[in-house]
Amino acid sequence: MGALSILCLCGCKKPNNFKACFKTEKEQYVVNEEIVFENCSSFNKGDENSGVVWSMGDGTAKFSFGNESIIYKYDSAGDYVVKLRIGYKEGPADEIERVIKVVD
Repeated sequence: MGALSILCLCGCKKPNNFKACFKTEKEQYVVNEEIVFENCSSFNKGDENSGVVWSMGDGTAKFSFGNESIIYKYDSAGDYVVKLRIGYKEGPADEIERVIKVVD
C-alpha cells in the first residue's frame, strides 16, 4: 500500500498554474470596429503553446495558441460576454470573462 500511495502522490494530478487573462484597449466599441483581444494568460511550465478557446458571446468560438492575440468584430450592437479558457479539457484549467459593449 505504501508504494501505491507514493505513486499517486507523484503522478495523479498536474499542478494548476494556469491563470487566464485577457485585455482590450477599451471597454466600448462601435459596430464592425476591430477589437484586439490580447491574451496575457500564464501557463504551466511546458504548456506555453497550449491551445486556448475564446467564446465571443455571440455564439462564435475562436481558437488560438499560447499568448496569441485575436482580432474580432461584432456586426450588431449589444453587450457581449467574452470568455477565455486555457488549460486541459479534463483539467486543470482556468477561465475568465468580461463584458464588451458594442454600440451603433
